[in-house]
Amino acid sequence: MFHISPVINSAWKYGLSVKSNFNRLGLAYDANEALGNNCDQVLTNGEYDNNDAVTKNMPRQKKTNVVKGEIIRFLEELAKHKKQKPVFVSGDDQLFCIYNLEMYPEDDFESMSRDPKNVYQLTSKQIERLINKFKQTTGFQKYLKDKQSGELAIDELFNEELM
Repeated sequence: MFHISPVINSAWKYGLSVKSNFNRLGLAYDANEALGNNCDQVLTNGEYDNNDAVTKNMPRQKKTNVVKGEIIRFLEELAKHKKQKPVFVSGDDQLFCIYNLEMYPEDDFESMSRDPKNVYQLTSKQIERLINKFKQTTGFQKYLKDKQSGELAIDELFNEELM
């Protein structure tokens, strides 16, 4: 089921259509209607046409009975403070990334893709993406800390996993 914001739910009139409710709340039901059909005109050289004639012909928004004040502000605040989903890399992939970072230069993804430990036959680009994703995790920070303190033993890590 859908997650409905309590603020929108409290202002929603269940007897009205979706379009009517959107208009009451100050939200656009149809983006083409709100922006006009001529907004996406592109010149042949790939630049946007900033001609004033286009904006003059665009329909103006009608004055409606809008309840939008606090609802729009609340939705904008929610959008500003939206939680970002943490990056997740599985333990096996973290171990694979650590192994490759220890065995090869950091930017030699071709050699990493030809390594015998690459059992899933990841391409060099896939390994590059995986390592970049790994660098955004807390596991990478732990790896750097262990490497600087001298506690990192990559051969022991891989031998423990194989047993």
